Amino acid sequence: MADHPFVAVASLAQARGLPEIALVVEQDGTYVRLDVRGADLLIKRDSDPGSNIDRIGFSYHDRVDIEEAEIARGAEALLELICEHARKAVPDWPVREQANAD
Repeated sequence: MADHPFVAVASLAQARGLPEIALVVEQDGTYVRLDVRGADLLIKRDSDPGSNIDRIGFSYHDRVDIEEAEIARGAEALLELICEHARKAVPDWPVREQANAD
């Protein structure tokens, strides 16, 4: 699981202040996805097998399959691609709560 490209993307997202992009790991690391909160997207590596978790746990999410050619471009490019998908789904993504000025 540590060599899955989504691990690096999730780390980069956290470092960039994007906690909305969360790594989801199940089944002893054989199930790895990215959950894009606020845009209700589930990011899946195209070559990874499907799972009941996709259909049950993320049934209200739109799924985006990422091809190997996109993954080969690296974590930076992949993070930007994921952010583009999120902004297509929700134009002002990431939506953040404004702190009260009181």
